[in-house]
Amino acid sequence: MKKTLIILTAFVMFVFQTSLGELIDIFGIVPNLILIFVIAYSLDTTAFVASLVGCVCGIMIDFSDNGILGLGAIVMMYVALGANVVSKKFYYDNKFVGLIIVFISGLIFESSRFFIMNLLYSGTQTPLIFFRYIFPEAVYNSVLSVPIMWWVNYLKNEYIRGI
Repeated sequence: MKKTLIILTAFVMFVFQTSLGELIDIFGIVPNLILIFVIAYSLDTTAFVASLVGCVCGIMIDFSDNGILGLGAIVMMYVALGANVVSKKFYYDNKFVGLIIVFISGLIFESSRFFIMNLLYSGTQTPLIFFRYIFPEAVYNSVLSVPIMWWVNYLKNEYIRGI
């Protein structure tokens, strides 16, 4: 039951981000709900599971984007692994530290995807993109991470029976 709810949550986040994400945009900034879910799940699990969830959710992002297939999977996997390693040292069920990890991971994820795509399709002004899209999206992701972290922590409770 627990694994089914986690998979269903990831799929609902994907559907909501790709189809209804424009309804909650602020000044053209759409939050990355899948990234928030992956980081919230990675904070309190093993490194292998964090990497696996990051890779699978990154592939889902790659299918929805028109970019390079596999780029989002690799970057999301490393961001999930990094969030897992950092959380083992600093997290200790402190929600504020979780928000900071979501913020920094959002900056790393979007910046690395942008810079890799910029290597292929150059001609974009990098500082403008960072301050116009990447930084506000990281702030927006941090704000929206509060209910998603609450839901992921609820899914990890012991009274939800696993299969």
